[in-house]
Amino acid sequence: FALTSNILVVNSKLNLNSLGDLIKYAKSHDAIPYASLGNGTTQHILAEMMQQRLGVGLTHIPYKSAGQVLIDLLSGQVPLTTQPAPLVIDYIKSGKLKALAITGPERLRILPDIVTTGELGVPDLISVSEYSMHFPSGTPNDLVWSMYKVIAASVAEPLVRERLETMGTVPRQMPPDKLTRYLDDDIIKLSQFLKQHNITIIQ
Repeated sequence: FALTSNILVVNSKLNLNSLGDLIKYAKSHDAIPYASLGNGTTQHILAEMMQQRLGVGLTHIPYKSAGQVLIDLLSGQVPLTTQPAPLVIDYIKSGKLKALAITGPERLRILPDIVTTGELGVPDLISVSEYSMHFPSGTPNDLVWSMYKVIAASVAEPLVRERLETMGTVPRQMPPDKLTRYLDDDIIKLSQFLKQHNITIIQ
């Protein structure tokens, strides 16, 4: 199991260097265009959370691919998005994009100076991508646990862990039973949020 935080990024030409700058900018402008990877995605949900938690106005613009989002963000067609860390780390390090906050539970080793939303006083403004291995229903428990032990041992290897962390991914040890409860709780919370905000997932 691993988590990849989303990172709130803006075009580097904008005079925005913090989440506080973004809030001030948003309150002095009409709804800011905000790019996501489509309706019901983590980026879309985070945009709704930002409007609710921060009191900013955003105009949601759904895209079909991360590549197109980045092209338009880098060219200035859209000023703001959140994207999984592996997609934007190189642009942040080269100065082409500015990172305002990490929407995960902790700072990233590869970007140690970028603060989390929790550090900025909005700990519930969390948006992460989750990676885990699953088996068909009915797979024997002993096989599931055997595979878990093999994968956990591999992820614990220093070289593997370092490689994941340089990609902005945080490996976590989470046994199968705990993972099931985690995902079930996450589905319930997200479903409630989608229903509350009338967000429809369009295939």
